[in-house]
Amino acid sequence: MTISLRDVCKYYKGTKEQNAALDFLQNHTPEETLADFEALWRKRPEVVVPTTSTGKRPQDFGFKTGDTHIVVNGLANSAKAYSTSGKLLWEVKCLPHGQNNNWKATNGDTPQGLYKIGAVYKDYENNSNPPYSPTLASYGWYSFDLVELENQEAGNGRAGIMIHGGGSALGWPGAWAPYQDLLATLGCVRFHNQDLRDKILPVTKTGTVYVTVRQEAEKTSGSTTEYVTKDDLAYIWNCDKSLIKDWEISELNQCLKKFNITTPARIEHFLAQTAHESGGGRYVKEIASGEDYNGREDLGNTQPGDGPKYKGAGYLQTTGRANYQRLADYIKDPRVMEGVDYVSTHYPFTAAGFWWQDNNMNALCDQNPTVAQVTKRVNGGYNGLQDREDYYNRAKKVI
Repeated sequence: MTISLRDVCKYYKGTKEQNAALDFLQNHTPEETLADFEALWRKRPEVVVPTTSTGKRPQDFGFKTGDTHIVVNGLANSAKAYSTSGKLLWEVKCLPHGQNNNWKATNGDTPQGLYKIGAVYKDYENNSNPPYSPTLASYGWYSFDLVELENQEAGNGRAGIMIHGGGSALGWPGAWAPYQDLLATLGCVRFHNQDLRDKILPVTKTGTVYVTVRQEAEKTSGSTTEYVTKDDLAYIWNCDKSLIKDWEISELNQCLKKFNITTPARIEHFLAQTAHESGGGRYVKEIASGEDYNGREDLGNTQPGDGPKYKGAGYLQTTGRANYQRLADYIKDPRVMEGVDYVSTHYPFTAAGFWWQDNNMNALCDQNPTVAQVTKRVNGGYNGLQDREDYYNRAKKVI
């Protein structure tokens, strides 16, 4: 049986115009041509997952409910902890630096890569007000062995990387203070003593704690944080990145920041839903003419021609004069009211993000929902569920 064109061409929704066109092609294309097309389709190259600066992820080691992922950012000097659902648990200051930025030097910065917490040393619990000792001054209230998962210690001739507090150069009892100054170590990650007790220690009691060390700032493009790169989006959409324009990536990341779609779970679900609804980024506006929307007062279409002018635009299909006006007011761009062509070429993600915020989707994503649960909220049913799940699984590999 030859391939069905309808299975390949995934439009926003099964409009009668689209289906009629595909049925016509299906019925009037010679069998041998369809067979040749099927052979080419089946052999299409799979887009390779982009290699990140730290190639391994907790998911590669069985990341499960109760586990935690701490991301240490070496230029921002901060640490963020995430649950398995991608919910941000906390953010604190830290210092993953040594005396220089040479990872091979025994006193250099913490080698970049994925670790997990091993042995835990609870000196504060042994004595919360101890006399001076060199060990306590160096390591503080608590210390945690870091077990390398990418050969980043041995590969750089390093050993003994830990998370700890303290700071010998602060003297005593300065090194034992709850929020002591963070001084450079010999390559370990230094936290405030109290954050070791109140932030890190509790998550070690619920499951495995994975720690990613990045000796780089958050990805940025100009002044915009880049939560999703062009490589990431190309992988999710399964297309060549040359097909994605720079402005599209910029608009996507501005949208994610504007609507606080900034945790892995929120981003993964948002990209999965918008990918399905747009056929993997192919369609930024509704395929149908929009004539059926004329006179729809529930959409605010009170003027002649409002239907086609304000038909579905963007990756979640903002529809109707009233919704366009709300979007225009929110982003303060009156040109939105020029209609579908303007919105679809300037705000395809932003229009989707506005709907996402309007429908409280971030709160849903923070509850570790299934793709089916998110789809029900977006679609009202479960149309295209398998396709949405496929996009979601691709997103989880790169976000």
